Amino acid sequence: MKSCPYCHSTVSNHSFIAPPGRTICRYCDLIFRTVPIDKKEVMSRYKNHYFDRYAMDQFDGRRQNIFSHVLGQLSIKKIGKLLDVGTGCGFFLVEARKRGWQVKGIDLSRESVQFGRCRHHLDIHEGTLHDYDDDDRFDAVTYLNVLEHISEPWENIKKAALLLKNDGVLYVRFPNARYHALLYKLLAGWKSAEFAARFTIFHEFSFSQRFMKRMLVENGFKHVRIYNSPVSDISKDADRKYGLLSKVGTKALFLLTAVMRNCGVHNLPIGPSLEAIAVK
Repeated sequence: MKSCPYCHSTVSNHSFIAPPGRTICRYCDLIFRTVPIDKKEVMSRYKNHYFDRYAMDQFDGRRQNIFSHVLGQLSIKKIGKLLDVGTGCGFFLVEARKRGWQVKGIDLSRESVQFGRCRHHLDIHEGTLHDYDDDDRFDAVTYLNVLEHISEPWENIKKAALLLKNDGVLYVRFPNARYHALLYKLLAGWKSAEFAARFTIFHEFSFSQRFMKRMLVENGFKHVRIYNSPVSDISKDADRKYGLLSKVGTKALFLLTAVMRNCGVHNLPIGPSLEAIAVK
């Protein structure tokens, strides 16, 4: 038996819902690794190797529709100062700056930070949110598919709340844990675990709608809303690897989330990615 890292409830080492190597807390709905990765190893990986392995995903423009959508969601707040956590090379900050935001970013990857500073002339802090200046205050803090990679995401959210002004907006985009857990089980049963892993996403933690809402409320946020997030375009790497299947699947998901949004039922958490919007 293990203890849930968030609510400290006792949980089983194995779960029918979660894939191998992970389990789910039935009290708070958090999916997490049964054997956590060493924090220093995680920090080193992102600091020294992330740019070489994953930066190309930021250069192909497939996230532009996501950036535009997120900035549209932030329109509930008067444009002011924005902090993007895990900003990478800063492409989201570039779009936010075009719309009038005063932007800053944070990232662990040394080369990503250097790229954003030199190419885009952005103010990007190299490091983590925990060592960021406590005296700075923002109108919006964003996490775009970042929070699930962090060793203690609830502590990160607590720090984000400190950095937000009163009535500031928090935006979090994250993989839908329940969607990926179910899809993994279906694909693994149909073919194999290796095949299922190609189409599902699991990182240090996986968040469901129920867990995310609880975590945000318990850290002082109000007016928490969680919706299906639009999907990004298929990456060139996935296009080469999976071909037509990836294109058809992505387009189908894009249409599904668009239809749900237009019909006013986009708060049903059935898509691959969710977005949480909350006010301090």
